[in-house]
Amino acid sequence: MSNSEFVLPSVSDAQATLDNVYQEAFFAKMAELGHKPAVQEDAIAMLEAGYQLDMIPEKQAETYVGQYSTANTLLKQAFSENGINTGLAMPDPQEVGIKQAAYAMASDPNFYASVLALRTAE
Repeated sequence: MSNSEFVLPSVSDAQATLDNVYQEAFFAKMAELGHKPAVQEDAIAMLEAGYQLDMIPEKQAETYVGQYSTANTLLKQAFSENGINTGLAMPDPQEVGIKQAAYAMASDPNFYASVLALRTAE
C-alpha cells in the first residue's frame, strides 16, 4: 500500500473520532459557562444530561422563556417602538457555532475520513 492510498477507518473508529470531537466541543462550551466536572462521574452525568436535552424537540425547547430572554425581548421592543437603532446585528449563535465547528473540522483528515466512513456504512 502506497502513501497516496486513502483508507477509511472502521465504523467503530470513525464513531469514536466523532464522539471525541463532540466531547471536546461540549466540555469546552461548558467550561466557558463555568461548569467543569470534578470527577469522571460528573463528566459522564454532564454528557448524559446534554444528550437528553438534545433529544427534546426544538418546538418544546422554544417554549422555555428565561428571565434574560424576556428582558432582552422587552428591550428590543422598547428600542424598536422608539426608533432607536442599537446597531447590534446579532447573528444566530447556533449558526455561528456550526460554521466555526465546520471550519475547524474541515482541515482535520481524521474527522473527514470518519464522516466519510460513517456515511459509506449507511
